[in-house]
Amino acid sequence: VAMSDSVASNSSSLCTYMKDQPRTLVAYVKYFGKVQDNVASAEMSGVDSKGMTLLYKLQPGVSNSVRVPFNPPFPGYDGAKLRLLSMKTEALDGLGMLKVPNLTTFRFPPKAIMTPFIFLAYFYLLAPPP
Repeated sequence: VAMSDSVASNSSSLCTYMKDQPRTLVAYVKYFGKVQDNVASAEMSGVDSKGMTLLYKLQPGVSNSVRVPFNPPFPGYDGAKLRLLSMKTEALDGLGMLKVPNLTTFRFPPKAIMTPFIFLAYFYLLAPPP
């Protein structure tokens, strides 16, 4: 008995939603579709719980498509946008296209240690006695 695929039945709305994110779609093609060439543009032509089909154009105008499987498959439409967003981050990060400040170390400013003591001393010395 085949269960209805809520992702497939909402395919057109997901494809429309992704139209506004051309950079993400190109990243999907390059990263998940493992397309090495210079991808000029991409669009999502279809999506279901098991994967998405992406149409893409290369610089000289050659069109092609790639199927990107979802691993694990999407449980349903409700979580689809969130999963697509996390895949976006994974793809952009994997391709080095993610614009995130890379914090590797945090140094506590040495002078900051004195701040609470200065306040305590200030109130202890200058506050009027009760």
